[in-house]
Amino acid sequence: MRLRVLCFGARVPLEAEHASRSRGVRVEPCRACSGSAQVTGGEVTYRDVTVAEAGTYRLQLDHTGPSRVSVNGGAPVGVPGAAVRPDVPAVSALAVPLAAGANTIRIAAEGAGLDRISVGPMPPAASVPATTLTVEPGGLQWVGRGQQSIKVAASLRLDVDDQLDQVRLAPTAPQGWTVEGEAATATSLRIGRTLTATWTLTSPPGQDPAADVPITAAFQVLGREARTVKQFRVRQRPADRLFVREAEDTANRLGSSGVTGCGACSGGQKVRNIGGEPEAYVLFENVVVPQGPYTLVADFTVNGPRSFFATVNDAAPVEVRVDGVGNNRPYIVELPVTLRAGANTIKIHNDTEVAPDLDRLSIGPAASVSDRKS
Repeated sequence: MRLRVLCFGARVPLEAEHASRSRGVRVEPCRACSGSAQVTGGEVTYRDVTVAEAGTYRLQLDHTGPSRVSVNGGAPVGVPGAAVRPDVPAVSALAVPLAAGANTIRIAAEGAGLDRISVGPMPPAASVPATTLTVEPGGLQWVGRGQQSIKVAASLRLDVDDQLDQVRLAPTAPQGWTVEGEAATATSLRIGRTLTATWTLTSPPGQDPAADVPITAAFQVLGREARTVKQFRVRQRPADRLFVREAEDTANRLGSSGVTGCGACSGGQKVRNIGGEPEAYVLFENVVVPQGPYTLVADFTVNGPRSFFATVNDAAPVEVRVDGVGNNRPYIVELPVTLRAGANTIKIHNDTEVAPDLDRLSIGPAASVSDRKS
């Protein structure tokens, strides 16, 4: 059967069961397929696939296994299988050259099922499928003096029904830093799937460990190079602080509170929507210091008079009343605390009233620490 397609913008679907088929090809029921059928067991030929202008087009396959694609008698191009189940097709796409007028596309399904193909224009060059790149620990990291080794994990997830090809996930070490661990790679990445890796980053000896380390996911989309980057940021904590951690750090538990941008805040973010209910809190776990009395320093923003409670380990909550003139102007407040040797927890909350937004917490000696921003 000859099928004619005029591609002026929209993708035009062509059912496999309506195309010309080699001997031995079978049409089989497929409830999840378009038209409730797919073809298996041989080669399908689409003749007279017609476009108005010569150029590169996006060819989409809805299929349940590996295939080989040939356009106008050209060398076959392999398309890996993507489906999880043999009766539920997945989507693959590749860039193909088409001549003005009629074209012939042959699909060899290699024993798997082919539901349909569609031909449409290439997306804009700047168009990249939506992804989520996660780096942990997240948030600006504060470390001590001297050489530091930090374990970093990253994960790339594809969020749309598309595909990434030739995927590589790796950090780029700043000058003098070293990276232990290999880049994570994948031939292709599809919706809902992730690529993960873990590395150990080590700063140069005898230097301030401050650095911005780019974690880069590089990939191809329809043969075009693309990438997404997230910075892993490290700073040396001030000499008068034993501990510093951002409120948005992934080491913390946020309850129903959430992270938001704050250009004036340390790390460029803060946690908002604290208070008003017991579930809206920030819990700092694994606050490690020697035993003793200390000064807890909270960096916050607030618009008008509000208060928060600080609960250290199993001690009674301590209310802290504050005031300020804007949610983009950081302030600090200090209060004495007693911490045990090893790991401690510090919870910032207000179970009944809305609390200030929290930028970060730090621990200093029992005497009042400097109120400078670092």
